Amino acid sequence: MYKNPTKTVLLGNPVIYLPSCHSTNTRAAEIVQKKPVNEGAIFITDHQHSGRGQRGNQWESEPYKNYTFSIFLRPSFLNLDSHFYLNIIISMGLVKFLSRYKDGFEVKWPNDIYYKGKKIAGILIENSIKGNEFQHCIVGVGLNINQKNFNNESATSLSRIIGRDIDLILSFEQLLLDLEYYYSLLIEGEFNALLKSYHEKLMWMNEPHQFKSSSVFEGVIKGINQSGQLMIESNAELMFFNFKEVEFAK
Repeated sequence: MYKNPTKTVLLGNPVIYLPSCHSTNTRAAEIVQKKPVNEGAIFITDHQHSGRGQRGNQWESEPYKNYTFSIFLRPSFLNLDSHFYLNIIISMGLVKFLSRYKDGFEVKWPNDIYYKGKKIAGILIENSIKGNEFQHCIVGVGLNINQKNFNNESATSLSRIIGRDIDLILSFEQLLLDLEYYYSLLIEGEFNALLKSYHEKLMWMNEPHQFKSSSVFEGVIKGINQSGQLMIESNAELMFFNFKEVEFAK
């Protein structure tokens, strides 16, 4: 059973354990509508039936093998124009945690975590906005830890990478500490440092690859701007793309 961590200041107070649910994001949204919930509350399950990912995809997760959880945040200090920094801090927190076991983890824009071309983690952030302010956001995380077999050949897990299982209960507090570290930087307004960290782990950064928008083209990722748009240089022109406007062609 997951317990409230003792070393974090914000994240995990409390940890709300859901034995099974369709989606931790959906269940978290239902709970916070009915009663007050502390910022930093974690909703975690061992068996997620219908986890949701980006672009309407489902997240595959074998029961009792991986981390599937949602974080409840109230980033009222954050300007709406800077919403992409929520993607940055969660991505970097996951990379920091995974890098304790092995080097080589990267962020595939906007916020999927990959290792040598295979996906190990996905993030789904759902914001509630009123006027010009964040009311709250629910951050869904799927992180493959001990699962060995996947229907999708492009998926992997930490145990497959390092050759051994890890204790989900014992390692969870460290994961929350790593996520909290980057959330603290965001609270402190360390935008440049966060952007620099993200660029250092951005997959295909400064490498020529093919992309697909209205057509397939070759370009080089030059980073992201303050709004989270992907910057790709092609034929000496710097182009800016929002999420879903460009795909990574194989």
